[in-house]
Order: sequence, then C-alpha cells, then structure tokens
Amino acid sequence: LCVVACPYSARRFNWLKPVAPAEPNALVPVRPVGVVEKCIFCIHRVRRAKLPRCVEVCPVRARHFGDFNDPESEVSRLLRSNLSFRLLEEMNTSPRIWYITRGKKWYRE
Repeated sequence: LCVVACPYSARRFNWLKPVAPAEPNALVPVRPVGVVEKCIFCIHRVRRAKLPRCVEVCPVRARHFGDFNDPESEVSRLLRSNLSFRLLEEMNTSPRIWYITRGKKWYRE
C-alpha cells in the first residue's frame, strides 16, 4: 500500500469520480475511481518548456521549478544563497523537493 508507506503523504486515493483537467494530458490519463496517484510536476507542460501550473499561478512566487544540475538555473542559485532542506532525506528517498527558509531555521532536526 503505497499510500500508507509514502513518508511524504504525497499519494492520493481517488475515492470519487475524477474530474478531467482543463488542460488534458494524453501521457497521463485521468485515473478512474479506486486508483492511487501523486503529483507529476505537470510533465506535459515541462516538456513544452512551460512551468508546472502551481508554480505559474502562485500569487506570491513561493514555488520555484528548475534544473538542479544547471548551476546557473534559478533553483540552483536559490539553494546556494539560502538555508534549505529536504524532508526525510535521512531515509534515503532522494527527495526532489527542497524547502528554502530564507535564513530562518524553522524545522526539526
């Protein structure tokens, strides 16, 4: 049961009839009732050089997306210049989400 095992609580179970997205993605069909899913960072948008929708619409620019392997990317610069961390990194899950704290340590060690 991946929903229970996921240390990030990132997986969702489709209990109700799913609603088709406004911008359908042929590579990721709408899952039927009874199927587990999680965020895929809008890969269909990223492949077209667009940002994931949540990054694009965030009114306070709290979300950033980019290539960690490119030292000149916005996300690489943000990680170098701010205190940051990844959740449950000690569990060797190789998380891809970084949390930037803007210099304030607010998380538990």
